[in-house]
Amino acid sequence: MNKKGISPLMLIGELLLIGLVATMIFKLAGDYSNSEEIIVEKLADDITLTVNTFIGVPGDKTVSFYWLDLSKYEILLVKDRVIVRGEEGLEVTKYFYVPSNYDLTGQSKNLRDVSLKKTGKKIELKGVGS
Repeated sequence: MNKKGISPLMLIGELLLIGLVATMIFKLAGDYSNSEEIIVEKLADDITLTVNTFIGVPGDKTVSFYWLDLSKYEILLVKDRVIVRGEEGLEVTKYFYVPSNYDLTGQSKNLRDVSLKKTGKKIELKGVGS
């Protein structure tokens, strides 16, 4: 009998339980990060940050979004906001401040890759290659 009060069988059981709980937590976190809600929110945030950067940086720029197949999403860029619609009826709208001399336009539906292009005071959302 072990005088320290620690049984090897109890130690193994505790380690297995900790491993099982850790695996479940990582599985849930992975499923959550790949959910439709999170992807639509990330996409709207990325486009908003890109538009804000275009406004603050001089010169003509182009940024393409390749990190995801965007054919499942509808993206609409209007004067002061971006609207992203997902497959499951999800819709996220992000607003941003745009000076009055800037023109923002563009729509993407059923396009795998899209880009934002700044030319002068015009920012346009369009399909890559179009």
